Amino acid sequence: MCLPFLLSKEIEEKKATIELNREMNAMIESLYDGILVTDGNGKTLRVNRAFSRFLGKSPESLIGMGTKELEEKRIVYPSLAQLVLKEKRRLTVLQETGSGRKILSTANPIFDEEGNAVRVVINSRDMDDLNR
Repeated sequence: MCLPFLLSKEIEEKKATIELNREMNAMIESLYDGILVTDGNGKTLRVNRAFSRFLGKSPESLIGMGTKELEEKRIVYPSLAQLVLKEKRRLTVLQETGSGRKILSTANPIFDEEGNAVRVVINSRDMDDLNR
């Protein structure tokens, strides 16, 4: 194969990946439920606006923060991600936020081929909204 063809194919694949990423971001942000994603150590990787609204914090202030720190600072507690990483299974709990909200959260671990938890995806709903 010639080099220009390979470069063109790589560029097209990169464009497709960027577009898929853009679509995924739009879908996550459009959800009514709060979404928080951590790595396998409990470090916050992704937060949508709904989840940050529950916590009364900007998404940018939460990215990179450990879930233990979120719990210690009483931003959200108990730390569901830490419980899931410890038990290595899906859990649902009622959490409380520093802003006084109660949120019903379900966390799912994502495992790699060796069985290590590499992500935790948390889906949350405000209890006041559920009660209405």
